[in-house]
Amino acid sequence: MEVETGLLAGQANGAVTVRYGDTVVLATAVMSKTASKISGYFPLMVDFEERYYAAGKIKGSRFIKREGRPSDDAILSGRAVDRTIRPLFNHRMRNDVQVVVTVLSYDGENDPDIISITAASAALCSASAATASPSTLPSAAWVSSCFSCRVSTWDVHASRSVLTRSKAA
Repeated sequence: MEVETGLLAGQANGAVTVRYGDTVVLATAVMSKTASKISGYFPLMVDFEERYYAAGKIKGSRFIKREGRPSDDAILSGRAVDRTIRPLFNHRMRNDVQVVVTVLSYDGENDPDIISITAASAALCSASAATASPSTLPSAAWVSSCFSCRVSTWDVHASRSVLTRSKAA
């Protein structure tokens, strides 16, 4: 896994590009300088953007050139990033924080959802957004087991093909 900063999105408070295999994810983080006037909750917005060009697909119609609304997978991926990074902030903080995760390249093997959590956390750390610590999320797959010797083999940071063959899936 390669984590690079300073290459893209120079106007954001923090921007990180994470590469795992041939899957590349860009995460940007921006935090307001003053506290929000809305009280009662922490105003964190996470936007997960899938681009068709990341997988080498071009949208069909000659007249429709926009990406359209986010897919259900993109919404769930954004929620997974939100639920992972929200506890890292101080519970009294009320500054507006926006995290945008964009999948730049997808190789079909390494899941961008897992990489996006690491990228978002690293972007917040590089933005000095007052997070407690960086975080990541491993994907684990049960590869094989030997019942006579009671030993199981697990693959951590498993690729998509290993996860589909996994016995725990």
